[in-house]
Amino acid sequence: MEEPRAPEPADRPVAAGALVGRDGELGQLTRFLDEVAERGRALLLTGDAGLGKTALLEATAAAAAQRGLVVLRATGSEFEAELSFAALNQLLFPVLPRIEELGDAHREALGVTLGLSQGTAADQLVVSTAVLLLLCRVAADAPVLLVVDDLPWLDRASAAIVSFVVRRLGGTRIGFLGAVRGGDGDFFGPHDLPRQPVAPLGERAARTLMELHFPALAEPVRARLLAEAQGNPLAIRELPAALDEHQLQAGRPLPSMLPLTARLQALYAQRVRSMPKPTQQLLLVAALEGSGEPGSTPLTVVTDGAEAAEPALRAGLVRIDGRTGALVFGHPLTRSAVVGIATAAERRRAHRHLAEHFHDQPDRRAWHLAGAADGPDEQTAGLLEQMSDRVLRRGDASRAVAALRRAAELSPSVADRSRRLATAHYLGVGITGDRSARGPVPPGTSVAEPRGDLYDAISTALTMVNDDGELLVAHRLLARAVTGYTGPDPARDQAYISALLALFMLCVFGSDARLWQPYHEAVARLGPRLPADVDLLNRTGIDPVRTAAGAIGPLEKALAGLVPGKDLWHVLQVASCALYTDRIGLARQALWHIVRDGREAGAVIPAITALGHLCLDDFLRGRWEEGEQLAEEGLALSRTGGHPIQIWQAQHKRAIYAAHRGQHRLAGQLADEIQAWARPRGIRQAQLAVCHVTGLAALARKDFDVAFQQLSEISPPGTLPECVPYALWTPLDLVEAAVRSGHEDAAAAHARALQEAGVAAISSRAALLVAGARAVAAAPRESATLFQEAIGLADADRWTFDLARIKLAHGERLRRAREHDAAVRNLTEAFDVFRQLGAAPWAERAGNELRAAGSAPGQAAEPEQAVVPGQDPLTPMEREVALMAAAGMTNREIGQRLYMSHRTVGAHLYHVFPKLGISSRAALRDALSRYSDETAVSKP
Repeated sequence: MEEPRAPEPADRPVAAGALVGRDGELGQLTRFLDEVAERGRALLLTGDAGLGKTALLEATAAAAAQRGLVVLRATGSEFEAELSFAALNQLLFPVLPRIEELGDAHREALGVTLGLSQGTAADQLVVSTAVLLLLCRVAADAPVLLVVDDLPWLDRASAAIVSFVVRRLGGTRIGFLGAVRGGDGDFFGPHDLPRQPVAPLGERAARTLMELHFPALAEPVRARLLAEAQGNPLAIRELPAALDEHQLQAGRPLPSMLPLTARLQALYAQRVRSMPKPTQQLLLVAALEGSGEPGSTPLTVVTDGAEAAEPALRAGLVRIDGRTGALVFGHPLTRSAVVGIATAAERRRAHRHLAEHFHDQPDRRAWHLAGAADGPDEQTAGLLEQMSDRVLRRGDASRAVAALRRAAELSPSVADRSRRLATAHYLGVGITGDRSARGPVPPGTSVAEPRGDLYDAISTALTMVNDDGELLVAHRLLARAVTGYTGPDPARDQAYISALLALFMLCVFGSDARLWQPYHEAVARLGPRLPADVDLLNRTGIDPVRTAAGAIGPLEKALAGLVPGKDLWHVLQVASCALYTDRIGLARQALWHIVRDGREAGAVIPAITALGHLCLDDFLRGRWEEGEQLAEEGLALSRTGGHPIQIWQAQHKRAIYAAHRGQHRLAGQLADEIQAWARPRGIRQAQLAVCHVTGLAALARKDFDVAFQQLSEISPPGTLPECVPYALWTPLDLVEAAVRSGHEDAAAAHARALQEAGVAAISSRAALLVAGARAVAAAPRESATLFQEAIGLADADRWTFDLARIKLAHGERLRRAREHDAAVRNLTEAFDVFRQLGAAPWAERAGNELRAAGSAPGQAAEPEQAVVPGQDPLTPMEREVALMAAAGMTNREIGQRLYMSHRTVGAHLYHVFPKLGISSRAALRDALSRYSDETAVSKP
C-alpha cells in the first residue's frame, strides 16, 4: 500500500494525501487561486454525484482561507429550490455587517431582500448590483472566494444574482468556484464558464482510498466493493459502512445485487433509521426546510430540537453551521434518504410545522400547507394559485408552473383541477418553453370546463407547430375551440383572451388573409368590450399598411404608460404593436426588464421575444454591435431550450445583420434552416422571412436580379398585399432592386402604391423609406429634388442605415450627373456610416463610387472641427452620453441607464471627443457648458 503523501508547499490547496488520486485537479485549483487573487476568475467543477466535488471545494476553501482570502459559502438545497434568496442569505451572512457601507438605495434593496429590514422589494438589477458592490467592498481589503455547492439546487432568485456577479468578475479580485453534477440541467448562467471535469478515480487510486479508510477489509470483499463503486469516492467510503463485521471479513457472502445508486441511498436510509424517533423527525423537518437561513433553522421549529440533533451530530449525518445555527447534511443523499423513508403522514406533519413557522411569509406558508395537505383542499389550492400569480408577476415562471400543478392536485372540483392544470401547461408552453409542463393528467380531469378547454387548445396548437404539425391543422383546432367557447362572459375570461391572442399569432404565421375570418368573428363577439391591447394589436399587426396610421395616438399613449416589471403580457403586446410602426424604442426599458427576468427566472419565451424586438430597434437606430449580440443571445436561448417557433424568428433577426454585414454564407445558412423548418409546416411568414433575408443579401452584393425576384415574393411591385406586414420593411429595397435590374416601370408602380396607401403617415422611418423609394424610382431630372426632400425629412437622422442608403443612391446619381462636390459629400457621409456600422458591402459600394469621383474613401470628408459656439455638432444620443460622462458616470453606468452595452457607450464617446475638440473625459463638462440651452446631468 502506498503511504499518504506529505503536504505540499503552501501554494497548494490541500495536502494531496487527503484527496487520493486528485493531484491533477488540485494543481488546477492551485492555479485558479493564484489567478483569483490577481484578476478574478470563475470555475465550475462538474461530475457525477459522489465523485468528490464537495471535497475539492472544501480543500480549496481551506487553502484560500490560509492564504488570507475571504471565503463565502453556500449550498443548494433540493427542497428549498422554490424559496427565493435562501442561498444568497447563506452566501452573504459573514459580511452582512458591511452592508452599511453601501449607498442608501443599494443598502435598502439588499436589506429588504435578505429580510434584514422592511420595505418594498427592489428591482432584480438593483439587488444584483448591490451584491456586486458589497463583494467589491470586501475584496478591496482581501480577495474574495465564493464557493457554491450543488448549483442546480440553488433557488432561482439566488442563482440569478450569483450569475449576475459571475459575469462581472474580471479585474475584481473576486473568485467563484461552484460544483454541479454532470447530468444536471445547465440552467445556471453564464453557459461559457470554464469547467473542470471531476472523473471517477482510476483503479489504483480507488484501491488506495479504500485501504486508507478500511485497512482490515478482506480482499474478496474489497474487490467486490471496488467493482461496484466504479471509482466513486463516496461509494468507496460509504459502502463498507453498510456491512457488518462478518461481511467485512468475508464471513458471510455479500448481497448478490449492489446497484451503485440504490446501494448508496439504502445506506443513508439505514443510517437515518438507526437514529431515535425525535432525531428522525428533526432531520425530516431539516430536509424539507433546507434553506439554512438565519431564523429558519429547524432547531427552532421542533420541540427540544437541540437535544434531538445530538445523535445525528455524533454520527456525522449532520453538522451545525456556525454562521446560521442551521443543520447541514453531510451529503445531499442523506437528505433524499430522510425524505424517502418517511411516511406520508410524517412528511405532512413536518410540513405543517413549517407552515406554522412561516405564518408571516405567504409563499413559504402556501408551499408547506400544500405539503401538509392529505387530500383535496380548495383553500390551500387557492393560496397556491395566488402564489403562482405573485411569483409570475415577479418573473419566476418555473415556480409559478410548479405551484399551479400542485394547486391542481389539491383541487376538489374537477373543473378547477382541469383549469389549473391546463393553465400550468399553457404557462409552460408559452413562457418557460416546457412543453411537458402539464405532466401526467390526474384522474377525473376530462370533464369539460371552458377555460381549461381553451388553455388545452392553446397548448396543443402551439405544441403542434413547435413539433411536426401543420400550421393549418393547428389553426383549425384553435379556431374551433375559440368559436365554440360556451363561457358566459368572454370579455372577462382571460382564457378566452389568451386563446384569441394565440389564434392571432397563428394567423400571422400563415400570412394569408383567408385565415383571419374566425379570428375576426371571435373579436366581433366581444364588441365594444374588446380589450384595448387587443384592439391596438389588430390595428398595427394584421394589416398595418392600411390600418396602423390611425392607431398611432393610442399606441404612443400605451407605450408611454408601460411600467417595467409590471404585467409581462401587457408589455409584450404593446411592444409588439410597435414592431411595424417603428416605435420599439419607446418600450425599450420595459423590454429589458423582461429580458432580465427571462435570463434569471425561467420566463424564456417572453425574453426571446423581447430580445428580438430590442435587436431590431438597435438595427434601425444604428447600434449594430449591441443588436447583433442580442440577436445571438436570442438564437442561443431558443436553440438551448429547443423552441422551434422562437428559433426561426431569432434566425431571421440574426440573418438580417449577416446580410447587411456581407456575411453571405451565414445569411444563406440561416435562411436555408428557416426554409427547411417552415416549408413542411406551411408557415408562410417564415418563408417570407427567407425571401427578405435572401433579397437583402443579394442587394448588398449587387445581385439585383435575385434581389428583385426575392423581394417581389413579399410584395409584388405595385401592390401592398393584405395581411403581410413585412411589406412595410422592404419598400426601398424592392424599388432599388427593381431599378437596378431594369424593371423601372415596376419600381415606379411600387413608389406610387406606397404613396397612395399613405404609408408615410405610419412613422418617420416609413416616411423616409417612401420618400427614398420615390427618389430612386424617379427619372434623373426629377430625382435630385426628391432625394433632397427625403434627406431633409424631420427625424431622418434617427434611422441611421436607411438615411445612409438614400445618401448613397443620391450620391451615385449626382456623380453620374457630374455634380462632383455634392456627390462626394453625400457619398462620404454614407461611407462613414457604413464603415461605422460594419456594413462591409455597402461601405465597399460607397467607396467605389468615391474612387470613381476621384476622392479616396476615408479622406474625402472635412476633418472634424472643434466645437463652434452656438452650433451643436453632436447627435442627440451623443449629447446624452456625453452629459452623463461629464457628470462622472462610467461607461457601464451609462449603458445601464440607456439600455446599451458599455462598448456602444465607448463608441459614442470616441466620436464625441474630436467633435468637441477635446481628448479626455475631464474636458467634457467645460466643452458642453458652452451651450447655454443644456443642463448638466447629475450622477445617480
